[in-house]
Order: sequence, then C-alpha cells, then structure tokens
Amino acid sequence: MVDQMMKTMEQYANNLEKVVAERTGMLEDANVRADRLLSQLLPKYIANELKNGRSVPPKTFSQSTVMFCDIVGFTNMCSNATPQEVISMLNSVYSGFDEIIERREAYKFLAGYVIPHRRGEKMTVRLGFHTGPVAAAVVGLNAPRYCLFGDTVNMASRMESTGEPQKTQISEATHLMLERHYPEYITTYRGPVEVKVKWILYD
Repeated sequence: MVDQMMKTMEQYANNLEKVVAERTGMLEDANVRADRLLSQLLPKYIANELKNGRSVPPKTFSQSTVMFCDIVGFTNMCSNATPQEVISMLNSVYSGFDEIIERREAYKFLAGYVIPHRRGEKMTVRLGFHTGPVAAAVVGLNAPRYCLFGDTVNMASRMESTGEPQKTQISEATHLMLERHYPEYITTYRGPVEVKVKWILYD
C-alpha cells in the first residue's frame, strides 16, 4: 500500500514537473515575443526602460531628420481592394521601410515597389524631409507611444505635402546636413515653395 502511494506521488511529481517546464517554456516564449514587439514599436533603450519598470523622461535632440511619406492615390487603392489586400500592402511597405533603415537604400526600394493586388502597377509616393531640433516623449500608460514634437516635425510634414509624386523634397536644413555629412547625395534645387506650418504631433 505504501509502495503504491509512493509510486503514485512520484508519478504526480513527475507530471507536475513536466507541466511546470511546459508552462515555463510558454511564458519564456511569450516574453520573447513581447520584447520583440516592444522593440519594434519603440526605440530600443526606451523599450528596455519600460520593460524594467522605469519611467522615461522627455528628451530633446538638437538635430534630427524627420521623414513623412504619402502613398499617392491611397484612398482610391483602398476603395478597389479588400481589407486583407490593404493590410498586406501596408505590411509590405512598413517591412520595406524597416529594411531601408537597416540598409540605407531608400530610393532603391521605393522606386521599384509593385502593389501586391495590382500586378504590374507600381506604387507612387511623396517623401518630405526636414532637419532640426525635436522633443521626444513616451505618451500614454496602457498603450505607450513614442511621439515627436516641434517645428521640425511640422516642416517635414509640409515638405511632403508640397512635394511632387515619386520625388523626395527636402528642406534647406536637410540639404545643408547632407552636404556636410553625406556629400555623396546629389540634390537639385527646386526653387522657393510656400509652406504653411501648423503645430502637429507625430508618433
């Protein structure tokens, strides 16, 4: 009788150990996925601070280059596509930008991107850049967002909205920054452009 009880308890302990190991593995996998997602949504150092339960104070950057991108005819594309096709297209665009950030080959990607649900039709975009100071902060508690504030963000938005399709429009400040740090980039002077600046937030 005692031997049977000991055997039963041993089996129970082994099963319990197996369940704990499985649950621990699932928890570790979930933590890895959560960390990866957080790192994709926020800058790495901010993701680490939030993960460790520390607050992230607002920070100013004396010189940052901000880009805005507009997909020309996006509303028309959406009206002639299924929700799944729109999501697939946007996922491809965002994935492409992620690769661009790593490889620094923006024009090569954007100039040749084919719309998935419109075979043979290439996507047309407008890009706007401006360089200057920005303030950055994590806004929100339940769903934190990393936001940029300041006139630099506003000007970058106007550089995009006043630009031409399939072209990149940069401000004089960005042009000077390229001349100083990346002289291999060739720019063409467009001429004066009237820009109305409004205060906006970019996240």
